[in-house]
Amino acid sequence: MRTLLRSTASLLRKNPILWLPVALARIISFHLNWLDSVVRSKLIHVLMPWLIHTHAHSVLSGNIVADSTTPNALRKFVALTAPIQYGTLYLENFTFACALIATAAILHNLATDAPTTLRASATPITSSAKRISIFCLKLLGLSLLSSWITSLLAPFAGSFIDHNGPQKLLFLSLKSQMALGGSPIFVDFLYHLWILPITLCVVYVIAPIELHLLQPPDLLPAPNQRRQARLAEMTATVVISALGVAVFAAERNLFQLIVRTDQNTYLASLIASLLRAIPYVPLYIAFYLIANPNCPFLATPDSIEPLPSPPQSPPPSISP
Repeated sequence: MRTLLRSTASLLRKNPILWLPVALARIISFHLNWLDSVVRSKLIHVLMPWLIHTHAHSVLSGNIVADSTTPNALRKFVALTAPIQYGTLYLENFTFACALIATAAILHNLATDAPTTLRASATPITSSAKRISIFCLKLLGLSLLSSWITSLLAPFAGSFIDHNGPQKLLFLSLKSQMALGGSPIFVDFLYHLWILPITLCVVYVIAPIELHLLQPPDLLPAPNQRRQARLAEMTATVVISALGVAVFAAERNLFQLIVRTDQNTYLASLIASLLRAIPYVPLYIAFYLIANPNCPFLATPDSIEPLPSPPQSPPPSISP
């Protein structure tokens, strides 16, 4: 694993083009999520007045009976817009899977002295479109399962957080408990923390399938490769979660110093999204190295040249 980390860091330092596929994928996914939020915000103004009223007529009077249960209307709205939400998630997963293939293509071209351009790295994407689509469907299914489990556990986690459960576990004073309970950064940290085990379970299942994208269809990853892929992606997941909390805190502090305008909000959100995507770059490089253990980039201890020995001074001459 140490050799894998050393080779990944060396490749990132020598080849800045390896940052581009993930950066482009994050920019595309950011605008997909922005479009999803715009569409659903417009739909909520159109559909909610219709959903709040049941249009059920009384048997005697024939009057329309208003449905006062707003949560029911919200559940109907979520169900109606679910295809938009999960379609966006599927496209987001597809863009990052394409970034994985493009990163692997760049590394392959570097190993074979072929042109390392984005156009050349996009060629394998077209030939692997079917495999990428099937992988994204599997990932979407796991995401739906994890979302269902998260929604089941959300009331318990919310009640635990609302009653200062984490603060009590830390044996803090009442004043400190109240201060932490009112901190948005602490609440965001708890949100990332309690869903992290569920995310790690998804990663444990999906990592070998993702690694298989970089190998021939008839060649399954070896047990050691599956173990390394799981370890690499689970480590990246923890880093992404911690980085998300740090970026949220920085973004919140930034808006306390600058004027919040539409342009400033857009730029800050885009930069924050790019920062959260940083761990994907070494992860994808590590996946290529795991899938191709015989590639020339893996520096083994035997391949490291020894340091030159210092020059030896000539032996002093002894005069007779």
